[in-house]
Amino acid sequence: LSYTISGDYSLQKLRELIKEKIEFGIGSVKGVADVDVSGGSDPEVRITLDEEKLKALGIQPFLVFTMIQERARIYPAGKVKKGTRELLFKVTNPIDSIRELGETVIAHTGDNAVKLKEISRLTPAYGEIYYINRINGKPTIRLTVRKEKGLSTLKIGREVKKRLEEVKKELPDDLIFREVDDESEEIEKNLKELYLLVGIIIAVIFILIFMFLRSIKPSLLVVSSIAFSVLLTFNLVYFTKTSLNMFTLGGLALGFGLFVDNSIVVF
Repeated sequence: LSYTISGDYSLQKLRELIKEKIEFGIGSVKGVADVDVSGGSDPEVRITLDEEKLKALGIQPFLVFTMIQERARIYPAGKVKKGTRELLFKVTNPIDSIRELGETVIAHTGDNAVKLKEISRLTPAYGEIYYINRINGKPTIRLTVRKEKGLSTLKIGREVKKRLEEVKKELPDDLIFREVDDESEEIEKNLKELYLLVGIIIAVIFILIFMFLRSIKPSLLVVSSIAFSVLLTFNLVYFTKTSLNMFTLGGLALGFGLFVDNSIVVF
């Protein structure tokens, strides 16, 4: 499932709106594996180390990286399921400002702590922009939702769209959402075509059997045996969690022929 989102905002502001509201809102839907936001870049802090101070204190750049990573580490704490939503809980020690980041202790010289701000220069910035999307000259953010493997695309698609409508109420009204790709609609379309094809096949089978047997009752019994067998097969497929693919559907098609042959032999 993929959308493009545009509005009268700068690229960075638009990205912040999407990530703050939509990415986390849709990511809580049960069965969603990943929500990817492309376009623009995230805010970051650039750290420029003072080589002379590092040499004087005997501190390696890798130590600075390790201590910052340790300071910003996120620990998983579990998850809670609520209806169709799955909430993940994490324990964090957030860094709220550049000043707070500068207070990170990197090493000790005797009893004195060496802080990050004493050996580097911290400046706010934005990361590199790898994707630029525009519609009618306006900056656009692309939102892509991926489901977990083995789950129903139709069900996840419906839940994501429902959640998206709820999240839209918290967003500015002038944001424009355009649906780019929706696999669930394509699958639903193919299923409708498949149902129609099955109906046509059953009708053709009934007509051919009636022409051969010259009787309505045995013809209906043959068709009903096919319907009963197909129903039983799909129940077994559902309860055993077997996926529907070209092999299973092909086997079912071959089964149609066997049902008809056996029924004709019986009658």
